[in-house]
Amino acid sequence: MNKQELENKKKQLLEELKAVEQQIEEQDTVEVSELENGERFIWCGRSWVKLGAEQGGILCVAAAIVKKMAFSDDNDADYKKSDAKNYLEKTFIKSLDKDCLLDYTMDLTSDNGDKVLGEYTSKIGLLTCDLKRKYFYQIPQYDDWWWTCTAWGYSSGAHYVHHVCTSGVMDIYGAYSTRGVVPACILDLKTKIRHDRGDK
Repeated sequence: MNKQELENKKKQLLEELKAVEQQIEEQDTVEVSELENGERFIWCGRSWVKLGAEQGGILCVAAAIVKKMAFSDDNDADYKKSDAKNYLEKTFIKSLDKDCLLDYTMDLTSDNGDKVLGEYTSKIGLLTCDLKRKYFYQIPQYDDWWWTCTAWGYSSGAHYVHHVCTSGVMDIYGAYSTRGVVPACILDLKTKIRHDRGDK
């Protein structure tokens, strides 16, 4: 073969490779509702974990901590006033396809039953203690401690927030402390995602 023939052959092979890669990606693409609870998947360039059906969609969490920060520099355990909320809603959400996100209502009842903080609805947030308990077997073990959005007892201890240790045990700590942020969101049932198969 002369040089031109080799270039044509190379071009043909690259086109065939691209077609095969597209077929693989199409086979890997499914609706998030088709996954088993606890399965990992790729959405918006990030690995997520499907927890289960909640609030008309699929509750998911990031498969890794996305940022380490204080819950609140003001040492306030109210999620609605928190720096963690501001980071998720003003910065992190920009990397997501907002058309796939349903409203996620967080019950901010304190761990002692105090309901003074009420509820908060957003497109992105943190897990509550109750959801953390409910999905104990689906939530990954992260490599550092991470925040929930549940205060310890807001009326009597407005500075303490529940976090989760690397073992999965929940504890409380001051909101000024640095812990991991693990985003939680509710995806539309028909959201297209890719299986997270690791290295192919």
